Amino acid sequence: MTDNIILRCEGVNKLYKQGEETIYALRDVSMTVRRGEFLVLYGRSGSGKSTLLNVLSGFDTPTAGKVHIDGQDMEGMNDRQRAKLRNEKIGFVFQSYHLLPILTARENILSPLLIGKRPIDEGYFRDLCETLGITSRLEHLPSELSGGECQRVAVARAMIGRPAVLFADEPTGNLDKRSAGELIRLLKQAHEVYGQTIVMVTHDETLLEYGDRVYRMENGTPVLV
Repeated sequence: MTDNIILRCEGVNKLYKQGEETIYALRDVSMTVRRGEFLVLYGRSGSGKSTLLNVLSGFDTPTAGKVHIDGQDMEGMNDRQRAKLRNEKIGFVFQSYHLLPILTARENILSPLLIGKRPIDEGYFRDLCETLGITSRLEHLPSELSGGECQRVAVARAMIGRPAVLFADEPTGNLDKRSAGELIRLLKQAHEVYGQTIVMVTHDETLLEYGDRVYRMENGTPVLV
């Protein structure tokens, strides 16, 4: 693996049995993601794009094939090892914020580091919060924040551990047009300011312009656009 490749999968298949029928969710997928790249996967529902994202991020295991992230091979890892890799190497932005309601914005952002018992870089934390415009809201609970502020906290939480790759699964799927535009701008800001590698799944063709590279999922196989 070259130094510029942060994520690689080789010959990845994901099969499901439905009675006597075999369903291919992913079919012989081989691809790479370069360090600092914003890669977009798009396609209709059922095309396999979210399945691929789950396999690449270690939330699911392939039926066959290999996935490497930041030089680590996920093949053969047990659940604890995968959880450790996700904590150290992966950030995730979901359709919903998934903020813990009993924690302040500060505590939500820092939770991946606290769970992983990793040191907190206070300088980076302050810079990240200032960049995302949430410094004055850090001691508030999610219920006291606007939707846009919750978005910003969720992005900060995904980035606080300086992940090798930030994954975004249909991040605008449940948002109105204005909120969706704000979230995409935040991701683009993370990409441009911090050089964050991002892999985003979407069904919205208006978001394709944000990708350095765009793949269209067709029957479980990504096709470069």
